[in-house]
Amino acid sequence: MTFVRSDGIVAHWDIDGIASAVLIARHYNIPIDNIRLSSTSRVYKFVKELVSIGLNHIFVLDLNLNEKVTRDIARLTRKRGIGITIVDHHEWSQSTLEFVESLHNLRLILGSSYPCTAKLVHDSILSSAPLREEYKLLLDMAIDDDTYSNKIPLTSKWRVLLRWGDWGLRYRTLEYWLDGLVWPEWAEIEFQKIWKEYERLIYAAVESVEDASVEGTRILFVYPDQKVHPGDLQHYLENIVEKKADVYVFVYGKSVSLRSAKLNVAEIARILGGGGHKKAAGASLNVSDKSSIKNTIISLFSRAFSKRGEKA
Repeated sequence: MTFVRSDGIVAHWDIDGIASAVLIARHYNIPIDNIRLSSTSRVYKFVKELVSIGLNHIFVLDLNLNEKVTRDIARLTRKRGIGITIVDHHEWSQSTLEFVESLHNLRLILGSSYPCTAKLVHDSILSSAPLREEYKLLLDMAIDDDTYSNKIPLTSKWRVLLRWGDWGLRYRTLEYWLDGLVWPEWAEIEFQKIWKEYERLIYAAVESVEDASVEGTRILFVYPDQKVHPGDLQHYLENIVEKKADVYVFVYGKSVSLRSAKLNVAEIARILGGGGHKKAAGASLNVSDKSSIKNTIISLFSRAFSKRGEKA
C-alpha cells in the first residue's frame, strides 16, 4: 500500500504567519480548506480539526507553543502516526525543547535569530528557492513587520487591517495572497474606512499612559483598544509625543504585550505562560483589573533585577 501524504497548516494570523502559510501552501499545493489561521491559544483546537478530516501531516507556523499545548498535540497525533512540523522564530522554553527532542513524529525547525518565520520557511523548507515577485514581496513584508522596520508602505497598512479585521478578513487575505494578489482593491477600501478611527484609538491609548519605575528602569503601562497594534503605539509614544521608556507594557484586557530595546522581555512573558522575542513578547494573565496587572508586572521585573544582582 502506497503512503500518500496529505498536508494541512495551522499558522498565526499576522503578516508573517499568513505569508509563511502561503509559501508552504504554494510549495506543497495545499488547498485553502486545509489551512487554519490561529492565535496561540487555539492551536490545539485547529490541529485536532485537521486531524479529524483525515490529514496525516500538519505544519504549525509562527506560533510559540508552551509545553502543555505541545504535549496535548503530541498525545493527539503520536499514536495516529500523524507528522507535525513546527517552524517558528520565537524563543521557546527549555522544558518544551527537551520534550520535543523526545518525540519521533514532531519536527521542530526553530530559528530564534531569524527576523521572521517566513524567512525561516524559505531557507529551510523551500531551500531558498527563487520566488515569484509577489511572493518575494510577502516575504519582505513579513521581515518588515516582525522587525518593525516599516520600509514597505503596504506593511503598516496590512498590520492595521489584520489587527482590526475579523477572521473573515484574515481568511480573505489568505485567499488573495495565495493567488498572488498582495494589495487587492478591497483592501485599500477597507483601510481607508478604518484609518481615522485607528488614529483616534492611538490618541486615546496615549492618554491612558501610566508611569512606573523599578530600580531606575522606566516602565510605561498603556491601556489600548484590542484593535491597536503595540508597535504602532510604541512608535507614536517614542517619536511623536516623545514618551520614551525602557519597557512598554501594553495591556489588552487580560493579555499583555511587552516591548523593550534594552531588556529580554521574553523571560518575563515565559514566567506568565507566554513567550516571544527578546524585544517583543506577550502573555495572558488570570486577572484583568489594571492595578493587579500592574503590580504583577512590576513584581516580576523587580525579582528579575534582584536575581541579576545576586548572580553579579
